[in-house]
Amino acid sequence: MRITFVDEGVFPIHSVKLIWQDPYTPAVSMQNIKSDWIAEFDDPLPGSHGYRFMINNLFTINDPTANIYQPDENGKLWSMLVVGNNSHRLYNNEQYEVNINSVNISNDYFEVDSKEQEIFISNTDKQAVIRYGFTNVSGVHTSTALWLSPKGKVSEWAENYIIPTDNRCEYCWFGLNISEVGEEYSGDWSVMLLIDGKYILSNSFVIKREVKKIINCYNLCV
Repeated sequence: MRITFVDEGVFPIHSVKLIWQDPYTPAVSMQNIKSDWIAEFDDPLPGSHGYRFMINNLFTINDPTANIYQPDENGKLWSMLVVGNNSHRLYNNEQYEVNINSVNISNDYFEVDSKEQEIFISNTDKQAVIRYGFTNVSGVHTSTALWLSPKGKVSEWAENYIIPTDNRCEYCWFGLNISEVGEEYSGDWSVMLLIDGKYILSNSFVIKREVKKIINCYNLCV
């Protein structure tokens, strides 16, 4: 059987592994062929098998083509590989929806819209917080935020779940601790949003570090 992960080229990917929900099933190192990462393995037994993609040995995402996601006993969502008695993969034809409605970047976890902040001072701003608003949510989805440093590397990542409720808009907050950002990390940052492992959009901001200037004052005596 084969599972494919498509590299959309939005950030550097050096390695991809197929990991399983079952801790006793060995991970599969995926082979890079052009923009695809491919895992080939023996046909699993009929039933449902949870899996994820491990990117750069740093973070995991779901398979956007799976269309079936189920939580484990800890509430973590897994992409599901459903195998029929004929050893063929089964797919869910029902389509689930989630639309992004708003994006707001500030220095705190505000419940309401706040003034958009484009520059953060690491000496005074403790954190950068991005809030995403979603509408028309059907089904359960994974939202992932990737914080990319000025060097283009994923510095932090976090995951939330989007669950349909009676509210008109659902929100997810993600925060980056910038209070200890050093001089080498000052510059242009970006945060990427992935839904169910698929890249959706990016937002940019700047982190600066104030350098205190010491002025020597001399008393001139005549």
